[in-house]
Amino acid sequence: MAAIHIIQYRAGWDLNNNYGILQLRSQNGTWSSLKKINDPNEFQVIMDLLRNEHPIFHDTKSDVIRTTNEDIGGNE
Repeated sequence: MAAIHIIQYRAGWDLNNNYGILQLRSQNGTWSSLKKINDPNEFQVIMDLLRNEHPIFHDTKSDVIRTTNEDIGGNE
């Protein structure tokens, strides 16, 4: 499947079991299945991408979250 444009996300951290949960919403309005992320560092990197980059895409075949091409030092 092609990369899907992500327009929203839901995220949380399970305080009792120490893992993150993530759900992505595509441009057509469908939500992905919940993803469990055990590594807090990995969870933080994903959250940083979702908060600070635009647009964001999710390649469902390789399960990669990515941006489009960006210029070096863009908008800083």
